[in-house]
Amino acid sequence: MRISPIAVTTNYVRPAFNANFSPVSHVQPQTINKGQAVLSYIEQGCPKTERGEYIFNKLFVPEIFDLNRVSTPVEKLLERCGDNVEVIDRALGKYGLELYGNLPKGSTTKTAHEGIAETGYWSKYDDLNTNFLNYLDYNPSGTLSELEERFGQHASLWLDKPEAMGQIRTDFSSYRVIDDLGDTSSIKIKAETLRANAVRRYLDNHYC
Repeated sequence: MRISPIAVTTNYVRPAFNANFSPVSHVQPQTINKGQAVLSYIEQGCPKTERGEYIFNKLFVPEIFDLNRVSTPVEKLLERCGDNVEVIDRALGKYGLELYGNLPKGSTTKTAHEGIAETGYWSKYDDLNTNFLNYLDYNPSGTLSELEERFGQHASLWLDKPEAMGQIRTDFSSYRVIDDLGDTSSIKIKAETLRANAVRRYLDNHYC
């Protein structure tokens, strides 16, 4: 004789991003599909909010971030952002989003010109500065907005550092900076000024 199972009331939780439903006896946290979260954020046009800006400014003060980017692995900086894709974008750019969402390198960026090498974060175990210089080394030229898109809001400031000097073209060096930001206030500093400061600091550090 077939015995019908006793009916049991269960709660069904819909996991994120069309995963299979599974019955549970109590409510469980939903699993975050990081890749889908990143793609959704990009499809929405990478919206910026006051809350995201507040968190970013609190976690990534330029002076402190300057120390972190040359001493802390990219992976650790990513963890500091939590699961906030807007903060990741502001702090680590599209490459940070790609690393977070386990997406192909360069799959989320807008390339303004052909021939750009999307080196991404060469290694998540290296510091951010090493990856940034690697990008400069592999590309003959690029715009400031491209740097900021790929490496975050502070990226254009890093050209004004002694360690970037060897990568920035004055005559025959490797990377030619194209200033396309237009705004000379705050972080949006003119490319010529960035180069001039990099040269000055390099000379001060090596010949004084």
